Amino acid sequence: MKLANKILVVVFFVEIVTVIIFFSLHYFNTWSPEETDAIYSWSAALLSITALTILVINGSLRKTIYFRIILLFGLLVLLPAFEILPTLSKIIFPIAILGIPIVYTISFLLKKNKVALDRIKIFWAWLAFLGALFKILHLPTSEEISFVGDLYLIAMTLYFLARYYRTVINPPATFN
Repeated sequence: MKLANKILVVVFFVEIVTVIIFFSLHYFNTWSPEETDAIYSWSAALLSITALTILVINGSLRKTIYFRIILLFGLLVLLPAFEILPTLSKIIFPIAILGIPIVYTISFLLKKNKVALDRIKIFWAWLAFLGALFKILHLPTSEEISFVGDLYLIAMTLYFLARYYRTVINPPATFN
């Protein structure tokens, strides 16, 4: 495992503990809601970014043209946040949000050797899209869908790390 991966894995597990602690504090109302909400939100966001970074760094998608297209859509999603071209961003934003899972689905369908992790990632891409769509439309279940998407991303990353550990770091003994 590369040094960058080791650091990311340590950060990932520290963030899991942080999210669990602040989610518990928030859930049981032991601190003021303003403090726990802010720390929990930032911790959950950092955890998701770290998990996604681990999967992207170690995945095969980043070596393809699809990754560049997804990055382009990701940058287009940020246009409204920086208030660049406000009128045009109202048109570009929905296209960019939908473009990410569509391009990922195309790359998945054209991939020759699909493993279980590929199927898990495609499901997560659409779940993340639904969470974002529900948040944009201010639908009542947006928080729940986003929470399930975050849990799914964490579980997917744990699955990847367990599989990576079993096959690369601690492979099964072979007998000659």
